[in-house]
Formats: sequence, structure tokens, C-alpha cells
Amino acid sequence: MTIAMIVAVGQNGEIGQNRELPWGHVAEDMKRFVRLTSGHAVLMGRKTHESIGRLLPNRQNFVATRQGTVLPGAIAVHDLQAFLETWRDSDQLLWVIGGAELYSYAEAYAQRLEITRLSGNFQADTFFPSMNWSWWERSNLESEPSFSNPQVTGIVFQTWKKVSGWQSPLYNHSAARTDEQRAEMERLEQAIECHFCFRDRADEIILENAHWLVVKNTFPYANTALHLLVVPKKHYLSLSEMPDEFRQSYLEIVATVEGHFELKAYSHFMRVGTMARTGASIAHLHAHIIVGNPDAQDEPVRVKLAT
Repeated sequence: MTIAMIVAVGQNGEIGQNRELPWGHVAEDMKRFVRLTSGHAVLMGRKTHESIGRLLPNRQNFVATRQGTVLPGAIAVHDLQAFLETWRDSDQLLWVIGGAELYSYAEAYAQRLEITRLSGNFQADTFFPSMNWSWWERSNLESEPSFSNPQVTGIVFQTWKKVSGWQSPLYNHSAARTDEQRAEMERLEQAIECHFCFRDRADEIILENAHWLVVKNTFPYANTALHLLVVPKKHYLSLSEMPDEFRQSYLEIVATVEGHFELKAYSHFMRVGTMARTGASIAHLHAHIIVGNPDAQDEPVRVKLAT
């Protein structure tokens, strides 16, 4: 393990507000950050570097930047891919410390993720990106019994490690219904990208709320008049791992779909678990809303749900 990521995250994914921490100073988290990263190299984005405004002591400071200058003593990284590939094969430990874009890019290279989860009501303009949680398993969980910051109502420290074969479970090629869909799976898998996480879907979104969006299925089932997907805005594999607000707003978005399309009869289902058994084509949790084609009543919509 030569690359790790470390982050403090609010209960709704908050990580920044006006280039500051949304909760201000939390001594318990800062002590842990210093203890884990001291004596090692740290990599940060340019905005994070500017917000810190100084070199982090007792650490080699690397800054990912396309063109900007860095403080004296810091080392600019212009070719991020080459840099991370070199560190992945190194015996030294590199900590990725933010911001959001860098976390998203570095996830494919990191083998360890340290998260401080903070409870409380925080204002934020920057959020932790969606992780491919099928790649990770939690190996440790610790609660902090006391809090020095009155804004914070709870602190939990989590350690996550990459699972064995972490690249393989994102797509289920056997579920592809067309050559076009199979080719798209292969392209995204090669790029280590989730179809739902990495696409700019702004022009495709039909409906949305704070936690879910509704789009038409790119590869609809045969004999459907309408085939919608209800997709969480973060990468989850099951409802049980979602925060309560995601589960609650799910029913709200389904009701909104029903009213928006004036649906009187439709099918609504969600697959959870091993894709080879459920028939799902992608690990990112999503629900289907299907209306059959009334002109093809002799040809029902065929769906594989479980084996």
C-alpha cells in the first residue's frame, strides 16, 4: 500500500465552504490527521494548497496543478497520472488530502481511505465525490466520545481498504442486451468509470430531488412505452448503506414520477446484490419504472430479476 486518501466529511457529504472547513477547527480530527500523515508525502490540489496557505511541516508537499505556481518548498505535479502510477509502485506512503476533484481522480490508485465522519448542521459549497463503494470494504470503525467543537454532535473514524478484485464488479457483461451496450460497458470499465457517476447528465435529467435523479434508460427493454431509471446521486450498492434522507426521498421521487407522467399502471423494481444473480448490468444501485407498450400486448416486457 503506497497511496492512501484522508478526508473529513459532514453527515451530508460536506467537505468545504469558501475554501475552509465547514465546521472550523475540530481538534480530534486534526490530531488524527497529523498523526497519520506526519513523516510521509502529501498530495493536494491547487485550491487546497492555496486555502492552507503554507507548507505542512514534517511532510513532503506535492501540489497537483495544471499551470499555477506553488509555494517555495512545495513540488508542482503537472502529470497527475504519471505521478500516481510512480507512487503506486513505490515503497513510500503518499497521502491524498483533497480537494474533491483529486479524491475522485485518485480513487483508482489508492488502496486505503481514512474518513472522519462529523455529525452536525454545516453549510457547504464543496462535497465529497461519489466513491465506487463496491471497490471498498470498511476494516475499522471508532467513535470519539467527546467533542471540542460545539458545532459537532458526533465524530466517527473509519478505515476503508480496497477489496480483492476491486475493478471487476462494476459491470455485468452478461446482462448486456445489445452489442452497443456491451461496447459501452467495456469502454467504461477500461476507463474505470461508473456509467452513473462520471457522466454529465444535465441535459438528460427529467426529474430530480436532493438525492435522486430520473433519466430515460439509454438501453430500454424491448416492448416498453416508457423506461425510466431512478438513480441516487451518490454511488451506493444497497438501500441499507444509504443515509436516512436518501431512503426517505426515494419514495418522494417515485411519487413525483407517477404524478408527472400521470401513470395509472406501471412496474417498479430495484435489484440489490450480486449482479450475476440479480441480472443487473451495473453495480450502482438504481430502480426501474416501466410502462409496457399497449400496441405489443402479445409481447410482454421480459426482465431477469433473480436466479
